[in-house]
Amino acid sequence: MNDDTGTRPGPAARDPEDVDADFTDFVTAQGARLLRLAELMTGDPHRAADLTQTALERAYLRWHRIESGSCFRRG
Repeated sequence: MNDDTGTRPGPAARDPEDVDADFTDFVTAQGARLLRLAELMTGDPHRAADLTQTALERAYLRWHRIESGSCFRRG
C-alpha cells in the first residue's frame, strides 16, 4: 500500500544478526548442493569451489532482496 507521499513503504528493518543467521542456515542447507552443481558445470573441483564462493558472496550482498522475493517481482 502507498503512504501519503504515494510511495510504497520500505521493508521492515531486521536485526543484522538475524539476517546473517538466515544466510548461514541457507548455506548450511544448500552449500553442498551448490558446490556439486558448480563441479558439474566446470568439471574442476577447484574452479567449482571458487565459483560457489563467488556466487555466495554476491548472494549475501543481496540477501535482503533474495529472501523477501523482491528480486523475482516485476513491475
